[in-house]
Amino acid sequence: MDAEELSLKGFLLIAIFLVQHVLTRGPWIVNLSVVARMYLESAALAAPLLVFAALLERLGPAAQIADFSSLPLGARVAVSIGAGLYEELVFRMVLVGVLSMAFIELAGLTKQTAVIAAVGLSGLAFALYHPISHADGSLDVIRLIFLFGGGLYFGILFVQRGFGIAAATHALFDIATAMMIPAPHAM
Repeated sequence: MDAEELSLKGFLLIAIFLVQHVLTRGPWIVNLSVVARMYLESAALAAPLLVFAALLERLGPAAQIADFSSLPLGARVAVSIGAGLYEELVFRMVLVGVLSMAFIELAGLTKQTAVIAAVGLSGLAFALYHPISHADGSLDVIRLIFLFGGGLYFGILFVQRGFGIAAATHALFDIATAMMIPAPHAM
């Protein structure tokens, strides 16, 4: 993913959030104590996913994504923040919302059943969106399990705590893992 594509996604996110804010007629005041509490909650919620990743790592190392690990730390952090926002918008806000509505309206499921099915399918879509193969093309089962579990986790957070907590948790998890990757060697 090049810088132009990342920039376009960032501008698209900003536009979506601004339109949503205008349509809901929300106040234009930021309460810093709420932001601080959300940050602390999201940091605490990222911890179980870090433990899950560490436990799966013991079963076998997951494939590294060469393009990401070759970036300098600042770029990896920027990509991590963007991924947290963008992927939560696409896989939770849009996909869980659309699937839940479709399951309720078209399939006649109860709201609870529809949301559970939507979270499960969005978790699967999230896993399949990411690279899940080793360099030789074979399936990286550990990575698939982790991504599906992570997708379910973020989906549950989205349903229980909302978009902000899910996106911040996702971004903070990605930042934590980005910081664990050794710095690329200077050429």
